[in-house]
Amino acid sequence: MKYAVFHIILIVSCLSFHAVSGQVSVIKSECEGREAYSLQNNKMRISLLTGGGFIAELRLITSNGNESVNPMFIPHYRTIDPHNYTPELHKDLYGSDINGRLMAGYMGHFLCFPYFGDPNPEWGEKCGHSTHGEAFAVKYEIEKESKGPGAVVRASAVLPLTKYSIKRSLTMLPGQSVVLVNEVIENLESVDRPYQYVQHLTFGLPFIEKGKTFVDAPVSRIAFSEQKDDPLNQNRVQWPVTTMEGGNVINTGVFGSDKGEGGYRAWLMDPDRELTWLTIYNPGLKLLVGYIFRKDENPWIGDWQENQHARGFPRNGKTIAWGLEVGTSPFPSGIKQSIERGLVFDTETYRWIGAGEKKEQSYLIFLLEIDVDFKGVKELKLEKGAITLTENETTKQINIASDFTLNR
Repeated sequence: MKYAVFHIILIVSCLSFHAVSGQVSVIKSECEGREAYSLQNNKMRISLLTGGGFIAELRLITSNGNESVNPMFIPHYRTIDPHNYTPELHKDLYGSDINGRLMAGYMGHFLCFPYFGDPNPEWGEKCGHSTHGEAFAVKYEIEKESKGPGAVVRASAVLPLTKYSIKRSLTMLPGQSVVLVNEVIENLESVDRPYQYVQHLTFGLPFIEKGKTFVDAPVSRIAFSEQKDDPLNQNRVQWPVTTMEGGNVINTGVFGSDKGEGGYRAWLMDPDRELTWLTIYNPGLKLLVGYIFRKDENPWIGDWQENQHARGFPRNGKTIAWGLEVGTSPFPSGIKQSIERGLVFDTETYRWIGAGEKKEQSYLIFLLEIDVDFKGVKELKLEKGAITLTENETTKQINIASDFTLNR
């Protein structure tokens, strides 16, 4: 199966990797043995794999000039670019079912589009479809163009199986630990179609530790089951503590899975907000990663915890990861089941796109150095010139310089 090629233009200031204050550098590099492009200023570095578009690396440049750990998930096995995967050659390394192509290239943050989960079981695998869509299964081609002190990565692709085009840009400015991501999809078919659009953020070792890695987000409801009328599903949440039926109290904001455990639940964001957000942090490593989205485009976060539970090949009981899956859909069950299920918590779980229609959204990624006694995030606001975090308990406000907005 041949896959489309993403065409990328890098608008950069220079190609020196050692960025200093006042410039952003871009370099063609390698990340875990795969071709990548890394953008860096004096505050952070982000690395994008040319095979599949995975964001495989985020590094904070700390106040003393050192680099933080990379919080993104890197598998215990060697990966390849997904467009190079063929079942005949790679079934003994990654498997040959609908998960094989994804397992071959999976790391960090990738886009699930145009569906989240498995394709239609009646025809999807026969037609060459993979788990979590087609957007990750293509190769990026790179072009570079100098322009100013900042850097913009512009990407475009046509997905041959599902007949969509995608345009994406990543923008970094000097002196700020923030990246703006803008994405545009276009329906190339002459009919209206349903779709799902989910950013699959996956974090791993050493950032993920049981009882030591935490998430905060403006969560209003939690679904523990795909059955929308299941009494386990919580209609009222006082984040992060949730009281289950029978009185058991659990903390849903911590990586709490013991070895050999794993699980999935879906969080519905506060419906009254214009912007939604999440922060994931490990105080012992003094690192916080944040994302800010428009809520109307991203009402759901899937909370997937995996602590050496999955025994299937090639995970083989060795994966430790926390996946936070932000977008249109709460469960990775595909479009057909979402349509048949209907609303969950009175909220849609997929979207429609018209014939020839384009849809656009933007979001922010940011990094922050925190103290070892950091209490978590009570509130987050995006205001002109800054992202402002309010710390739990202390109500201390932390400002992160940002010239980006998420206005329509």
